[in-house]
Amino acid sequence: MKYLSNRNGFLGVDNKFNFKEKVVVVPFGLEKTVSYGGGTRNGPKEIIKASHQVELYDEELNCEPYKKIGIKTLKPFKIDRNIKKALEKMSKINKEILDRKLFPLTFGGEHSITPGCIDPFIKKHKKICLLHFDAHADLRNSYNGEKFSHASAIRRCLDHKNISLISFGIRKKNKNLYKYNLCMPLQHLTLSSKNVEKFQSFYCDLLGFKITDKVVHKNGSLATCFLTSNHEHHTIACFKSDKVGIDHHSYEVGKWENIKILCDYFSKKNVKIIWGPGRHGPGNNLFIFIEDLDKNWLEFSAELEVIHDRKYKEWPQSEKTLNLWGKAILRS
Repeated sequence: MKYLSNRNGFLGVDNKFNFKEKVVVVPFGLEKTVSYGGGTRNGPKEIIKASHQVELYDEELNCEPYKKIGIKTLKPFKIDRNIKKALEKMSKINKEILDRKLFPLTFGGEHSITPGCIDPFIKKHKKICLLHFDAHADLRNSYNGEKFSHASAIRRCLDHKNISLISFGIRKKNKNLYKYNLCMPLQHLTLSSKNVEKFQSFYCDLLGFKITDKVVHKNGSLATCFLTSNHEHHTIACFKSDKVGIDHHSYEVGKWENIKILCDYFSKKNVKIIWGPGRHGPGNNLFIFIEDLDKNWLEFSAELEVIHDRKYKEWPQSEKTLNLWGKAILRS
């Protein structure tokens, strides 16, 4: 693999720094199926150019992360005009990077590159959760006769059985909820792990998250940790469980009154509320839970505590900790 110089690559780091790369930026300016305006072929070049203005010091991590991570940028290369061949090349490049035990960071380019980007990850791992940030769902089976269109990118990813999807920012709202002005952005994600201590260490020590609350068993072992990357009580949490993965994802509904609106709405739609209304101890937020068609848990949460540099609290592992108002679903 041939790299640009530090100065010409992502972040524009001084050439005097000689570090072993862990991350490889792949500039892949594909422009084939755009349907409104052109210019995606210039995306990687412009992102790299703009990155030269970024402040390299991160005040939350208290360091310049690139020095610890090591980032190199591939030299630009020719991209095939045939979209299927272009995606095959994208997959081949990322596979080569993964085979070298490095991490590829791809700059597009139109959205259609996504299936090619993640293809080697799909083959490498048994399960993949795709976090999709977009105003559009990109779930059409085809668009303008092209099944690899930018409007079909996420649909092509979901052709693989080991892919699950969480989308953020989709602008089309449910017309029945729109009249209540319930946008419901993602509030937090809760995972489960066999080792909550190591989970906490990874997110706090490596990524700079802060501990806001802990739930502990009678023997002193950690049952749950609540971590934040901003001033909300938690942006991520983790339960101890033999079942590893996503426990639930939670959506912000604002005020308690909106919980009542949602309960009535779900009742009219014959959607069963499996837990709640209730109030959590850690976070002090009000909540209800429902299940989707695959039995995944969705939480709708209101009035989550705002944190300003307080010391974390320790809670006992009990039903009342998880639900101050009544019964709880304990994971361990």
